[in-house]
Amino acid sequence: MKKFSVVIAGGGSTFTPGLVLLLLANQDRFPLRALKFYDNDCARQETIADACKVILKEQAPYIEFSYT
Repeated sequence: MKKFSVVIAGGGSTFTPGLVLLLLANQDRFPLRALKFYDNDCARQETIADACKVILKEQAPYIEFSYT
């Protein structure tokens, strides 16, 4: 099955970790290759990205993760 790359605009939102968990729960129907967050608020983005980095490392270390 084809794997997808997803960009979350507004990645610094407090809703983002929930979206990540939702995507991970549906890997059988929507497999991810890469996940990238974009947000124009650097401080907020970094806080949320650090939390999501832990989630991905524990549940899906094969998914490429980055943020800007």
